[in-house]
Amino acid sequence: MITAIAVILILAYLVNVIYVLKKGSLALGLLFMGIVWAIVPYIGFQVIQDAAFLEANADVASLGFLDVVTKIFQTGPENWGTTLINYLMGAFFGCVMLRTNITSTIIRKTVELGGDKPGVTLVLLSIVLALISTGVYGTGAMISLGVIVLPIMLALGISKLVAVITFIFSCVAGLWLNPVLQNAYLVRFASAPGYETYTYQAYVPTGIICFAVTLICTIAGVLIMTKRDRKAVAWAAVAGSAAQSKDAPAAALITPVIPALLVMIFKVPTFFAYILCSLYALLVCGRLKSLNQMSRELTESFADGMVDTAPMMFFLYSIGFFGASVSLAQPYLGAVIAPIIPKSTLIIALFVGALAFLGLFRGPLTTGGSGIVTVAVLASAGFRIEFLYPVLMATTMIAHFCCCITQSWTAWAITYTKEDPQEYLKKSFLPLGWVIIIILVVIAWIRVG
Repeated sequence: MITAIAVILILAYLVNVIYVLKKGSLALGLLFMGIVWAIVPYIGFQVIQDAAFLEANADVASLGFLDVVTKIFQTGPENWGTTLINYLMGAFFGCVMLRTNITSTIIRKTVELGGDKPGVTLVLLSIVLALISTGVYGTGAMISLGVIVLPIMLALGISKLVAVITFIFSCVAGLWLNPVLQNAYLVRFASAPGYETYTYQAYVPTGIICFAVTLICTIAGVLIMTKRDRKAVAWAAVAGSAAQSKDAPAAALITPVIPALLVMIFKVPTFFAYILCSLYALLVCGRLKSLNQMSRELTESFADGMVDTAPMMFFLYSIGFFGASVSLAQPYLGAVIAPIIPKSTLIIALFVGALAFLGLFRGPLTTGGSGIVTVAVLASAGFRIEFLYPVLMATTMIAHFCCCITQSWTAWAITYTKEDPQEYLKKSFLPLGWVIIIILVVIAWIRVG
């Protein structure tokens, strides 16, 4: 009976993967799988006669029907409220950076420093975008950065493909250190041993390494591409018009990197760091001249951030719903799958590196998709979060965030530049994205494997 239930759970997982790969709704897929992963295990606990199995899993086996309903439909989504606020704070801060012209000023100064040398400007823009993204997060903020950066790169004669890759990969490099994004994704590893003590501060050394590897590989990759394929594009007029907005004061230009530094170095609470830095930016930029103006600036920034975050709300509810059901399914998966999963972290690392393409299209190797189940399965086999997080986030951050054309900001950048989606997917993942993933996985295994 235990084996039969585990097979049903795995089949539900495979159905969900196929559904998502066929461009189905990930949120609906998780809801479907969550229902199966809650109801089937509950029924199993009522009919299984294996006393040792029931005793080992008494905490979930003893739950009544209403307890299960409450755990899955109520408590599960409620526990994701913190994650939603993390997303909101990142989006709010990004809106403040845009309203104060801080991000546009930084980019314009960077382009001026690069002069008429596209290669130098490309490197400088990559570094600046990465640093900005350590504090700023949200689809709206990313698009607003792209509206400024992409026309500039195209006006410099950089091809559409290289411009989009530079923009996306550089921003994602910074997200390795972004407190709101990493805190939001850490929750998805709650089933892994060691989760309770693996805080953002504990993750920071790994984040710094991943940030450096992604940024260095991105710069090297786009410079090689630029030498091979440089095309003149007449977008200078658009780039020039972007330079006409008012510059932010010099003292405000350090603002995007301050939140991450406050959280990393001084262990300041994430939300407080973002509020403090937002007030600093508004004050330095002369937008807090009265209490009424302060109220208006903060309210409008939060409202814009909510609009940016709204599409994530149903998805986060679905993840909370499914995440709660994992605790009911895990005993069966652990009993059947754990014995056959290789215990060697090396084999798991080789598997992830070789099959990194499964991180595309929200597949089983991205925790931004059906990889949430992969985490649960590997966690049931005893793999600790110190290993799982950097390995599975490598495919999540690079294959999913950088290369996958289903990611919102990637889809926008491709549409904006009129780049061919299939060409972008192929050229961004092969070999650049795959190489970065392999390097990150190897480093993770050497450090903690």
